[in-house]
Amino acid sequence: MKLNKRLIRELYENGNKAKESDLKFYYLWNSFVKLIEENKGENESLRQGMRNYLEAVSEDLEIDYEDSVLDVLYENTVFEDLRIEEGRDVYYYEYFNTSKQTRFNDDFTLSVKNFQRILSDSDMTAMIMSIFKVYDYMMRSQDDKYDEHTRRLIEAGNYLLDVILKDVE
Repeated sequence: MKLNKRLIRELYENGNKAKESDLKFYYLWNSFVKLIEENKGENESLRQGMRNYLEAVSEDLEIDYEDSVLDVLYENTVFEDLRIEEGRDVYYYEYFNTSKQTRFNDDFTLSVKNFQRILSDSDMTAMIMSIFKVYDYMMRSQDDKYDEHTRRLIEAGNYLLDVILKDVE
């Protein structure tokens, strides 16, 4: 068996053994990244590889989009700094994406588009792109004292990643 496949499996198993949710998330995310690196095209970015992989396998994944652990992804847009914008509804975000005058922050625009896809389609790729931001935030964080919103996002990430990885050979 190739080393990358063994690493994918080892990271996944370590994630399932981890007691702390952030440590589990770390292992599962890195297992997922190894899986994508193993399957993406030579000239594809990591994000594009994720999109292509998820589009190819999403029909086969057994995700319960009604599971309450995923509610956090339907409540607010996930931004790079995980801030919550209270009082912003989907119509505000639709205006933001259609108004050329407000397109100054690519991360903001992509986050809003992910949120719209999550709301309209329960889109797995959009969910994982949001979880990507959670991982980056967690790795940049100065400590592991996460607020409730961040803990919920980490749990949602763990749920999604476990579903994606559980049947990987």
